[in-house]
Amino acid sequence: MVEESEENIKEETKLVVVCVIAALAGIAVLLAYARANTPTVKSIEELSYEDAGRLVLVKARVESLSVRQNAFLKICAQTCITAFIPKQVLEKMNASTLDLNSLKKGAVVSVEGVVEEHANELELRVLTPNAIEFLGYEQERQ
Repeated sequence: MVEESEENIKEETKLVVVCVIAALAGIAVLLAYARANTPTVKSIEELSYEDAGRLVLVKARVESLSVRQNAFLKICAQTCITAFIPKQVLEKMNASTLDLNSLKKGAVVSVEGVVEEHANELELRVLTPNAIEFLGYEQERQ
């Protein structure tokens, strides 16, 4: 009977060790995921083809907006880039967060997206409905 309880304690100890190792591995995976999904803040001018596939956050002013099935938001600082908003994201965005049609030329926005190359140009692919934030309007320079 004593041998059985010692065996049970050994088995329970093994299970505890396995659980602790699994928990630590899970934490490591979550940290890696969080780092991979945290956007790098960059200016449009800093973006390059080497950034393709990376999640970035840029701040710029709205130059134009074209909405069909998908949306194309042209944003500019010293240089311009197009933010591509797929239909699925656009539908969720219009239903719950920012109404893109309310953005007028000169509005300042922050846009989070993945840098992609399309037709030999860089563009941002917007992945989530809350990836575009309205920050205000640029003041007129005199």
